[in-house]
Amino acid sequence: MTASASSALEYVRTQEAAAFSVRQWVEEGRGVLFLPYQADQIAAPRSLISTWIRIGVFQLMSQGERDHRLWFVIDELDALGPIDGLKDALARLRKFGGRCVLWFQSIAQVSGSRRCRC
Repeated sequence: MTASASSALEYVRTQEAAAFSVRQWVEEGRGVLFLPYQADQIAAPRSLISTWIRIGVFQLMSQGERDHRLWFVIDELDALGPIDGLKDALARLRKFGGRCVLWFQSIAQVSGSRRCRC
């Protein structure tokens, strides 16, 4: 179990770019952050991407109520599995200047799925 969960860290280990912080990116509030993945490789980075989204959401809410105009656009929501705090974010992010756009294949993936807590 631990091996499968930690396999996403392999992507971080092989990183050759400058260090990156989701919290710092939210604080600076500029630019576009893409977290791409290939469909056949989603098993490894799934938990890492979900964690980064959660960090971004909570960092935005920790900065107080102002119009940050920060968009969280998540494609293939069901493929990422549960994202802790997403339900809360959808209800509260707007007062912190955050907006969410979620894409999924069908409404059944959201309303009928036990994995997606949104």
